[in-house]
Amino acid sequence: MSTLYDRIGGHETLEAVVPEFYDRVLADDALAGFFAGVNMRRQISKQIEFLAAAMGGPLPYRGPSIRQAHRGRGISIDHFNRVTLHLITAFQDAGATSAQISDIVALLSPLAADIATDAPSALTGQR
Repeated sequence: MSTLYDRIGGHETLEAVVPEFYDRVLADDALAGFFAGVNMRRQISKQIEFLAAAMGGPLPYRGPSIRQAHRGRGISIDHFNRVTLHLITAFQDAGATSAQISDIVALLSPLAADIATDAPSALTGQR
């Protein structure tokens, strides 16, 4: 069975989708402030690396843990959902199928507990 990475078109697709995704995020007033002073070229590169590894690509992710990277940033579940929607929209605009979108959502949803400070606990379902 092929990986999600292969099904979405691999590295080439991620290199097209991730910059578009960040264009959307930076245009969103509720999210842009989280990226003030961030080296976006590096951020895009790390996001491509993370998504590639998470989707079953050939190389491992070498960055900090998701929890560590987002700790103390004041990210709410609303922020998480907005970011996820921007990513999904960028993949849809790149031609991802509904099955691929479902797989991406399934991959991202469990990350809320490690990213958003007010996310329901993955184990208890409580905030």
